[in-house]
This record gives sequence, structure tokens and C-alpha cells, in this order.
Amino acid sequence: MKTIQYNNFTFDIHDGNLCAFISGGADSALMLYMLMSNINQPLHIFSVANGKSNYREPINALKIINKVMDMTNFDCNNLRFHTHWTLHKTTNTTVLPEYMNNINVDVLYFGLTRPPPIGSIIDYDTKDVAAIGGVDHEQTLDTFINNTKVPPWYNFDDKLFPDPGYVKSFCTPFVNINKQQVAMLYRELGIEELYKMTRSCESTIINDRHCGSCWWCKERIWGFGYLD
Repeated sequence: MKTIQYNNFTFDIHDGNLCAFISGGADSALMLYMLMSNINQPLHIFSVANGKSNYREPINALKIINKVMDMTNFDCNNLRFHTHWTLHKTTNTTVLPEYMNNINVDVLYFGLTRPPPIGSIIDYDTKDVAAIGGVDHEQTLDTFINNTKVPPWYNFDDKLFPDPGYVKSFCTPFVNINKQQVAMLYRELGIEELYKMTRSCESTIINDRHCGSCWWCKERIWGFGYLD
């Protein structure tokens, strides 16, 4: 493993075959940029066509992948892109056991971030937010979960981890920073042009831009100060 330092933020690149889950949003795009800037081995990229966001995630992800390849000069021969369709995106429908075992990945990278502090987005009901608890509970979580543990953000209703033949290792490098800190990293790296290509929205009507009213849009405005 090697560790990359970005001012006060550390980014771990683990050994073995790596897979990055890319939605096309700001968090996963930054994670992909950091990975592709610092590795030269093959990288699997997975993006799930999620019915809740009108199945647009793989389309958005491909735009981000092409942009990051141009920015980093990453060898396209080292990329493998995978996708599948699901009506409802959960841990179990995102990480298909039979598929992930076939591609022989050792570490799965997710761009999960720390939620905003309680009260920072006051005009949204956080009970139904598809985030880690909806609001920041001021807990520091492990960024790496080996294949003997269950991630604290895992939804047990998905019934994925009880299968001992499947459990993988997870890396969530941003799990202890929120969107405002992610925005700071974009500025420090000078890659705000990449942010402007990302999409963080659950609208099933607006496909290319942002609705401005869903949780992800409001968190994006809170973190970056603007949507697009």
C-alpha cells in the first residue's frame, strides 16, 4: 500500500486488484481522479444504472472517466468498465456477489462522504436520505474495512455480508470528510472543471443538469456553493 498526501488529507492506494464505484457525482469523480493520478495497474470501474435516478449513472460515469483519462494520461488499456441495471440501488444490488467474484477484485473503492452537520440543511427531511445516517453524528469511521468485518454504513437488510464466500475489502477514503471538505480538495487540486461535469441528483425528469430540490442537490449547494 502507498499513501498519497494532499495537504491535510491522506489517500491510501491499496495493493491488489482495485475496483472504483463511480456514479458520476462529485465524490466518486474526485476519488477516480486521485486513483488514476497515482496508479498504473489495471483498474475496474463499476457504475450501476439506478432506476431512482433514471438509469443515468453509467452515462454520467463514462463522461467523467473520459475526462479524467484526459487529465491524468491514464492508459485506457488498463481500464475495465462494468455496469448493470437495478430498480432500487442498495448495497446488495450495487455489489453483485456473482459478478464481483468473477472479476477477481481485492479492494472496492466507494466515494461515500461524511454527511453535513445537523441543522445545516434545514429544509429537508433527513430521515429518508440515502446517506450514512442522514446527518453527521461526529463519529470517526475506518476508511478501510478488511474482509473479516462489516462496514458500519452497511444496510443489514441487504443480506450481503452474511455470505462468507463473498466478503470483499472496502475502502471509503472520504468517509470522514464532508462535501465542503471535498470542495476544498477540488480547489486545492485545481480541478473544478471536473466538478462542473459531475451530476449529483435524483431527478427522473432532468437528465443532464440538477433539479435543485432533492437531498443530493441541496448537499451539493451546501458543499460547493453552486450546483453546476
